[in-house]
Amino acid sequence: HEDTLFVEWEAQGNCGTPLTFAVNFLPADVFSDIFRARCRNSILRQWLDLPDPKDTITPLMAVALRQDGHAVAVKIAKVLLDSGARVDTPDSGPGATPLTMAAQSGNAELLELFIRHGANIEHTMNGTTQAVWIASQNGHASCVAALVNAAAEQQKNIVDATNREGKTPCSIALQMGHAAVVGVLVKAGADVRRASPTYYSEIDEEGTRKYNFDPSPSFPVHYSIDKAVRSYA
Repeated sequence: HEDTLFVEWEAQGNCGTPLTFAVNFLPADVFSDIFRARCRNSILRQWLDLPDPKDTITPLMAVALRQDGHAVAVKIAKVLLDSGARVDTPDSGPGATPLTMAAQSGNAELLELFIRHGANIEHTMNGTTQAVWIASQNGHASCVAALVNAAAEQQKNIVDATNREGKTPCSIALQMGHAAVVGVLVKAGADVRRASPTYYSEIDEEGTRKYNFDPSPSFPVHYSIDKAVRSYA
């Protein structure tokens, strides 16, 4: 399997490291064979817990980018973790971690796997942004729920963690119109008084961001969520 991997990797023009190529493209069943005991000294292990020099992310982070289903990503992640990959090793860029990538991709099962392996749910990317904020921005309610539940169990307060602009997860979820995320955060005790400023930016149907947007009935999703949050506040 390892010989086949190197042949395919070279055919792709040496795109990143062989291990990154394997994580991105090989079937999970074939991939698991790579790290059997007989491959203990494999060259692939040199890259097991290091950021790819081209893609800047670690193999465990690349798992979240798989396009063939969340279950496949989880299966490969388990192999990497069992083989010695560390759950909090950051990339060589803004400081994202595997937990960050799972939150961004919306893979709640993968995110929960990382949490069970001790991932730091308070880790900040770019010095401020936490995984719960990223999941809220992208509308991944199940990931937000997994994170706030873990925070409750660990007696940590991440529900109102802010980004560099001082926006809380509930604030960005409201801005983006993610009603389910707002509901999860409110149930988790988010301070909704910080979530609904008089004016904020909004993305319209054409994908254009509008600034100083005041919710009105012409934007039914934002308007209804905003009214509910203001009322609750």
